Amino acid sequence: MQTKIEVSKTAKPVMAVKYVTSQPSFWQKMSYGNRQTPLAHNESARLFLNEEDINNAEKRPDIKQIKTVSSRERWINKQYEKYIKENNYQQVIILGAGFDIRAYKKNIENQKDKKNAPKYAQVRFWEIDKAEILDEKENIFKGHGLDKNATYLRADYTKEDFIQILTSSNIDFQLPTLIIWEGNTMYLEKEQILLVIQKLKLAFSEFSLLFDYFEQKTIDSLAPNSVLKNLWKTGINDINEFVKQNDLMVLTSQNIGELEIHYGVDNAPCERAMQYSLCDIGQRPF
Repeated sequence: MQTKIEVSKTAKPVMAVKYVTSQPSFWQKMSYGNRQTPLAHNESARLFLNEEDINNAEKRPDIKQIKTVSSRERWINKQYEKYIKENNYQQVIILGAGFDIRAYKKNIENQKDKKNAPKYAQVRFWEIDKAEILDEKENIFKGHGLDKNATYLRADYTKEDFIQILTSSNIDFQLPTLIIWEGNTMYLEKEQILLVIQKLKLAFSEFSLLFDYFEQKTIDSLAPNSVLKNLWKTGINDINEFVKQNDLMVLTSQNIGELEIHYGVDNAPCERAMQYSLCDIGQRPF
């Protein structure tokens, strides 16, 4: 019988993978495509990891496929930075945040003497996730005397009214807001995904939602007793139709396999990468 794994238990392994793949030695050793430099800088992730976490990430049997995570992170980072630097967004929500360090990396100390420091100083961050994750994260930042640069909202957003919780944290629903929803949708039932989107749509006048998803056939093709079959539940076959049904707009979308070619990490992406995509959907006032 397949052991049941809690989705919340995947947060630390994901961060360990992001740390390992941010090391130049990883790319040089793996010789992916033409790339020998990391797609993201995640040295700060070391704060949350011990040697066992790192060793487990390096020894993962699928570590050669983890370039999809790096490509995903790079694309989301580019979109997120564009919204702040070019579109002047000043509210960012990280939904199902796990050990995400985007807010921390944009704090005043880390942005000191950098060109866009004044813009990032105007941005407010909210992170939403279960208490056990955010408690550990906050304790680590406090223990090192570091500014987490975010309001932590402890909630299971699939079961609790996260919009009401945001209201209590003094968010301005009239301001353009960016929501980052990375590495979440495949773990949810379709009804949970739709409910999150509907809540955002009703609460915010203008928002952009960055998220990733697999095609449904990827989910359906998983081996019955595999770990992923236990974890992954929902895919989206046609993002345009999905978004249209929810009266939103597809602002941009990108296939992960094509990104791997573009970033020079794989000249011949695997089938799963070609069935994995990123998108930016949203609502704009008319």
